Amino acid sequence: MAKKKANTHSIKDVEKFLKPKTFLPIYFLIGEDEYAINSATEQIKEAVQPLILSDFDKEIIDIKKNQDFNEIVNIANAYPFGGGKKLLILKNLEKAKSENLKNYILNPSNHTFLIITYLGTLKDYNSEPFKSLEDKQYLFQTPKVYYNEFINWIKERANSYLLSISNDGAVLLLELVGEDKSLLDIQLNKFFNYLGPNTEISEKIIIEQTAITKEFNIFNLLDEIGQGNRAKAIEIVFNLLDNKFEIYNIIGQLSKYVATIAQIYDIIKNENTQPVNLMRESSYYLQKCSTARIFMSEKRLQQSVQALLKADIAIKTSQYDHKTILTILINEMLA
Repeated sequence: MAKKKANTHSIKDVEKFLKPKTFLPIYFLIGEDEYAINSATEQIKEAVQPLILSDFDKEIIDIKKNQDFNEIVNIANAYPFGGGKKLLILKNLEKAKSENLKNYILNPSNHTFLIITYLGTLKDYNSEPFKSLEDKQYLFQTPKVYYNEFINWIKERANSYLLSISNDGAVLLLELVGEDKSLLDIQLNKFFNYLGPNTEISEKIIIEQTAITKEFNIFNLLDEIGQGNRAKAIEIVFNLLDNKFEIYNIIGQLSKYVATIAQIYDIIKNENTQPVNLMRESSYYLQKCSTARIFMSEKRLQQSVQALLKADIAIKTSQYDHKTILTILINEMLA
């Protein structure tokens, strides 16, 4: 995410602007944390609900590439059917050029609450309508979430479901599902429905129940790569991509896998003690890495590091699609 600017609020501060004297006409929610954006949207909807007197005064528009923003401005300016306030939600502003919203942002309707969501990174705050949104202090940005914060969030969220999960269990769940709070929350809700309250989520349950969610998971990929099964590994990465698993997450997981194996290899070769940064990994994950015999050589590890670096560069610079990039990566790692 671009650096937070002076007039940009943290998305955690939305609640400060949800009282009669602090309501804003526009809430622009931006960032890479979709769960935080959705949660803030629900907070705003709940706060303004008593002021909306008709269901006809609530509308959600999913932005399209060639969106007509003049039409949206007309909807925002139209007087509410019920005589109270109106709620208009524009989802996924990142999909379209939206400079035509500038005039409305500078002079918003006093009878409309407008929520705008933008999933992703904003590169230029000086372009419109973002400069005006920032100048008017309507912009709320999701903070970067670090690894340990994900672990703590999983444990706290499990507790809200009246479940408990160990640190190893939280690490394992994060490794299986990825750094997407919405998907993690879906998984925790599934554990609650399966286990009931006041229960611990064991690593066995995590593995079994997460595997049911989709045809393949990241551990299936690591298993096949660790055994040198090139064709099966490529089949799995295609399935992960088709199930909206981001290529950066796949490469990130493969990079972590190779780095962990390299540390295990170093321990075995030099009879070293276990490095501190291995201690945060789950025992299940370390077992996966330690059985990947095909990678227990300096040549193979160096070859894999180079292949991962090339894949990362290819995402940013080449014309290849993501399936082609990952096919080349796996072939080079297992050559």
